Amino acid sequence: MTINIELLKIATKSPVIAEDTFMVVGALAVALDNNFAPYVTALLPYLFPALQAYQDTQLCSTAVGLIGDVSRALGEGSAQYAESFMTVLLEDLRNDMMNRSVKVSILSCFGDIALAIGPAFDLYFETTMNVLVQAGQVEPNPVSGASVFPKCMRIKRYFAA
Repeated sequence: MTINIELLKIATKSPVIAEDTFMVVGALAVALDNNFAPYVTALLPYLFPALQAYQDTQLCSTAVGLIGDVSRALGEGSAQYAESFMTVLLEDLRNDMMNRSVKVSILSCFGDIALAIGPAFDLYFETTMNVLVQAGQVEPNPVSGASVFPKCMRIKRYFAA
């Protein structure tokens, strides 16, 4: 993990390094499960800026996926990070410059966090439900991207049921 942190330190010059490193770290988190906990604190200073990098859709999307990986790996142990994760993810949803595909990934990440922390998610339940209702009211644009349109339609169908 030390090598990955060193790579993240130099990744400011090349976001591709951060993307690839986040994918490796996500795989490590899944493989190590709860044993990944000691590394989370060292990871956060690199994860949060990537989550706010709205101009780099791929980097931001990979960072969102990493939150899901870490949350699933740590299970209830990720509750201590949930406040920070939810805050930055909600900020991303409010950002008009954030790509819609990242926003759809964030909605999925809410589910990862909720499943991981269980009853502790009650703190975020009302806000999350409000966000999901708003997402269900979004009119999908078939031109916006082949991968985003089906996801938007699935969200709309979920709320119509």
